[in-house]
Amino acid sequence: MAAESKLTWDSLPYKLLPWLREALVSNGYESMTPVQASVIPLFSGNKDVVVQAVTGSGKTLAFVIPVLEKICHFLREESTFKKGHFGSLIICPTKELAFQIEAVINNLVEFCPDENYKLKAQVVLGGMGTVLTDVQNFMKTRAQVIIATPGRALEFLQHSMVKSSSCQVLILDEADRLLDHNFSSEMSLIAKILPRQKRVGMFSATMSAVIDDVFKLGMSNPVRITVKSDHLSQKLIPSKLKLFYSIVPADEKIGFLFHLLESYQFKRAIVYFPTCVCVSYFYLLLNHLLSCLNKQGNGCKGIKLHSLHGKLQLETRTKTLSHFSGLSDCKNVLLSTDVAARGLDIPDVDLVIQLDPPTDPDVFVHRCGRAGRAGKPGTAVVFLTPGLEENYVDFMSMRKVELHDLGNVHYNPQRFELIHTESRTWLLADRARHEKATKAFVTYIRHYSKHSAASIFRLSALDYWRLAKEFSLFRFPKMPENRFIHDFPEGGFIDKSVNFESHSYLNTQKENERLQQLCSSSKAVQLNDAMLDRKARKEKNLPWSKNSKSKVNEKQSSFSLKESKKKKRLLLPEAGIRETQEDWKDLVRSNKRRKASETTSFFNDL
Repeated sequence: MAAESKLTWDSLPYKLLPWLREALVSNGYESMTPVQASVIPLFSGNKDVVVQAVTGSGKTLAFVIPVLEKICHFLREESTFKKGHFGSLIICPTKELAFQIEAVINNLVEFCPDENYKLKAQVVLGGMGTVLTDVQNFMKTRAQVIIATPGRALEFLQHSMVKSSSCQVLILDEADRLLDHNFSSEMSLIAKILPRQKRVGMFSATMSAVIDDVFKLGMSNPVRITVKSDHLSQKLIPSKLKLFYSIVPADEKIGFLFHLLESYQFKRAIVYFPTCVCVSYFYLLLNHLLSCLNKQGNGCKGIKLHSLHGKLQLETRTKTLSHFSGLSDCKNVLLSTDVAARGLDIPDVDLVIQLDPPTDPDVFVHRCGRAGRAGKPGTAVVFLTPGLEENYVDFMSMRKVELHDLGNVHYNPQRFELIHTESRTWLLADRARHEKATKAFVTYIRHYSKHSAASIFRLSALDYWRLAKEFSLFRFPKMPENRFIHDFPEGGFIDKSVNFESHSYLNTQKENERLQQLCSSSKAVQLNDAMLDRKARKEKNLPWSKNSKSKVNEKQSSFSLKESKKKKRLLLPEAGIRETQEDWKDLVRSNKRRKASETTSFFNDL
């Protein structure tokens, strides 16, 4: 009871604004989480903070509450921000996370009673219009809180109409991601533009790589807060989130995935793929296989697939998340890249499946953290192929992330034998599908080569034959990694029964273009062969005197004749065939003297 009383809003060392307290309770936040109880007093009391807490622990409210209170305090004293000025900048790595933070703020500021300083938040994101449009909206709405991704935030701050001198708070959500090499240059420039007298808060579930960079952001004596409590494991994972691994050959991963989706009871699940092309390809393939399995009564009914990755338009991504998060009687499964790995708080995600471990071990924690949020139970499973990848369990154990063996959970591969035959039929129906499969395979290999644990994830140790079967390829693509493939087939053909010349597109226009290209290329080959044939016959019918070989011999003989004459000119007469060792100038003088003496003797005879 004593611990619970310390987590009430009244237990804070200062009194919350009445409307803000009402907003929190009305939105279901009846008490604080441990991270909020630790951070809010310090951050509101003008301390810079570096906060590490597990996923789902309430970090968003831990910085939103101090931000809103500081802006309200400023507005009470100054009545309003000057035109072009703002009070707080919140930076996050993904658009989805930005919208989520905006929604949290909007749900709270609805309860703000004073119309004179109505609080507003504006999202400023790359890929959504131009920076000029963002600036114009900002000048019109006069938002006090700006939520942005790093690149667009920098462009926004560099615009002449935007004034940053009134910014009091800078928040970095998922700070370790923002300070890595992808965004480090933008973050350094943003820190230089913002005023020195500001509060800085950095929040993430993994913070080991960030501590050395805090002073680049102008932080002064930051307080590091690592939250541990009864509700949260002392490690990086919530205590009610169970982590498992399963050793699965590459060509059985899709069948085992369907088995888990069929066996587990869940409302929402997220399945992670390594690249955007892999998500796009497997979304199409798995939808087809799902319909085939349902026709055969394999128990996969009631599963609905969704697709999310960074190459989709923002509007499409927003709709996908909305449909996935909405009310539904189905088992909703989101196929995603790491765009859905950080910060997103999707309700009732019970299951997370990773077909492959991420390249960064910190991302593994963020992926798993989409399930088991806010003290709810959850399950996360990662697939590992037999061999070196089994060492990943010990590797994560050294990072205080314990994985347990899932076992085979009554998996019967024979139930899913039709997967490979149906995949083959589906790919044969359209050449474009096999091209997409090939592209997905190549991006997978490129991604695999970037693993930080290079001693575990080696290209030379991959089972390329089983991997090609997972992607249902008919032919290995041309790539440098082919040197690692044992018994590499001639021409890369895996399935020699497939005739690639007759393998057509479903799209009529693309097929016509292919046939025209095939026809023109075959004509070009015929013309080239005919030209070579004519040249060979012409050389064969040349007379002996004009034959190229005799010409070569003639040139060689004429060259040797010239060389012999040159040598003779350099010989002295008294020595006969003996070569002189004199300097060339001496030879010229002796020749001149010889000619002069011959002329004199000629006139003497006369």
